[in-house]
Amino acid sequence: MKLKGVMMTSISDSLVFSIGLKERGAINKITKLLSVFTQTLLSQYGLLLRGGIAVGKLYHDSEVVYGPGLVKAYELEDKVSIYPRTIMNPSDFERSILSCSDIS
Repeated sequence: MKLKGVMMTSISDSLVFSIGLKERGAINKITKLLSVFTQTLLSQYGLLLRGGIAVGKLYHDSEVVYGPGLVKAYELEDKVSIYPRTIMNPSDFERSILSCSDIS
């Protein structure tokens, strides 16, 4: 699956997916990607995943990814998403939804 504007980097046993919040349909793209990715790993390999989705500043190119957005997502995965699931802070969810509309 290829989605315009989405970047991916592997760090140790983690994957980082990112998309600019101003990218058209950003939250839809990232949730669709994660849904298909999670379902594929479960159905083909029996693997369950956990993770965090965060809104925050991030630098992401083909070799490097860093920033407070990455730290926030890591902390969600590490401290909150103890069981296989992908979670998002409610305020980040609201911010991402508002970025899809003309209300923001």
